[in-house]
Amino acid sequence: MKWEITETKHLLLDGNYHISFDRLTEHNWFRHLSEKEWIDMPDLLLAFIAAYDAAGLKLSKDFLGVIRRRLWSVQRMTMLLRLMMLGIKSVMVISS
Repeated sequence: MKWEITETKHLLLDGNYHISFDRLTEHNWFRHLSEKEWIDMPDLLLAFIAAYDAAGLKLSKDFLGVIRRRLWSVQRMTMLLRLMMLGIKSVMVISS
């Protein structure tokens, strides 16, 4: 996934998805964007950290908690899909 910080104070994702700096702190971005097929969550994390820095915003514990939960969810689903593709049907899921 490509991203950039624009001169117009936006985070631009994949060349066509704009997030204004004044909307960066809304709580639903990672949940909303994690549902998009074209989103890469580790890249999204880097993009948001860069955007927060460019906007002069500090990362909060809440922000980092949301990221942790979203990344764990994506990693867990990726792992389960890989195991299913390998034919492993019985998997113990550990929740955090």
